[in-house]
Amino acid sequence: PVEAIPYNALDTKRDRISRTLDPASLGAKAGDRVTLFAEAVDTRPEPQMTRTATRHMEVITEADYNNRLREQVDVAMMAGKYEALIARLEEGIAEQKRIEDELAALREKAADDPEVAKALENARADQAQLNKRLEELADDLANFGRDNPVYDFEKELQEKLRQEAAAIRESVAQNRQDGGAPDQPPSAEKLQLAAQAQRERLQGGGDRARDQIEAPLEELAQLHELIKDFTRFKDLADKQKEIAEQTKAYSAKPQLNAEDRLALRELGARQREMAPKLDELARKLRHDAKAAAEKFPEAADSANDLAAAMESAEMPGLARQSATSLMAGLGREGQAQAQNLHDEMEALFEDVAECQAGVGQCLNRSLRLTRGMNPGDSLRQMMLSKNFRPLPSQAQGGTGMGAGGEMATAMGQGSPLLLGGEALIDGQIAASISGQGDSGGRGSPGAPTARLDTPDLGDSDQKSSRRTATPESGTLLLQYENIADAYFRRLTTAP
Repeated sequence: PVEAIPYNALDTKRDRISRTLDPASLGAKAGDRVTLFAEAVDTRPEPQMTRTATRHMEVITEADYNNRLREQVDVAMMAGKYEALIARLEEGIAEQKRIEDELAALREKAADDPEVAKALENARADQAQLNKRLEELADDLANFGRDNPVYDFEKELQEKLRQEAAAIRESVAQNRQDGGAPDQPPSAEKLQLAAQAQRERLQGGGDRARDQIEAPLEELAQLHELIKDFTRFKDLADKQKEIAEQTKAYSAKPQLNAEDRLALRELGARQREMAPKLDELARKLRHDAKAAAEKFPEAADSANDLAAAMESAEMPGLARQSATSLMAGLGREGQAQAQNLHDEMEALFEDVAECQAGVGQCLNRSLRLTRGMNPGDSLRQMMLSKNFRPLPSQAQGGTGMGAGGEMATAMGQGSPLLLGGEALIDGQIAASISGQGDSGGRGSPGAPTARLDTPDLGDSDQKSSRRTATPESGTLLLQYENIADAYFRRLTTAP
């Protein structure tokens, strides 16, 4: 369908027009593609037109969306949105403490001092504003997340957030009652005791949130790194199998022509890339094992065993040896060496499967026994991740992978990444995993960064990789205003 939108706001240089796209109303179902574009026609002072690139949208089910998302993210990335909520609660606690201290100081002054009366009114107004913000936070806590989140364990985290939301609402109601009637002159003693009582209640909620939400997320993020390491090993083994199979066509040839030698050089270049990847994986297994050793000693031992087996087989050296032969045009030797490397990796598949099973037991024990949570299908969901992070020392370069890993978009500390309807915000957990330190406080979101499509080249259609935002609350919506502005400028600027 085509929709024409007349625009009669003369001399307006900037405006925003939005339309809701409802695939269901178009009759679209999972697997269908929706194509859309926009044209802007202006007749003043002379006719002119600009047209956006054509966008292609694929309609998928929520289950498909979650699986695609699981490939690009990990627990550390998902944890940031929880950390951001807890950070807002901590900000409320700090503000409550400020009001409490101010009121305690006023109690020491003469009650009939006009300045004291004015300060009490200001403190009561500050308390009222804080209570309003706390109620907004309670609404966000109660309505946080989706019915079918990325990981099954999130369902119970969301339930804990709803419990905290109820506690905050009760605390605010109690504070208003303890502070006295708003039409009566404020009492420094009443207001101070009410502020103190609420601060203590909020601190209790903050302690619960850190213990029941942040702590398990931090532990699961460490465990997820080990899960991804084992997945990474199998992924590299699959790539090595491809190289070994593709070199077979040249191993039996008695004479290689120029095209054959060129093909072998290309395969040798691919083989050469395997060496640093295998070397890095072995070192990362040991690094992640050390980080998880305290909470998950069995999983850490499995990771160290796999790293030791890789080092014992000298896998990076085998990759370099094969690459040298292939680059030199020695097809038979290069193929045999490439096959030998794959055989060494395949011999460890059973050990890797046992490692993954052991990690699954650690996951179940951590959630079910230690935390009283139902892990559901979380292990399988976590095993889908291909967000392979480099070692912390390489997070800012060296491998070309970026801080977000080989298949993920790198994010700076605190910058939100938007994938479909899921808003991902880096927090302290993600920073600790990436070795970036604390640059913004636990869970504190920073300035949003718009990730736009590449500029149009001519009139060719493009497949969009645009990330879209569905903020979790009205408060977060304000943070994403500049993203919307950036898209508007992009869509209304002629190539």
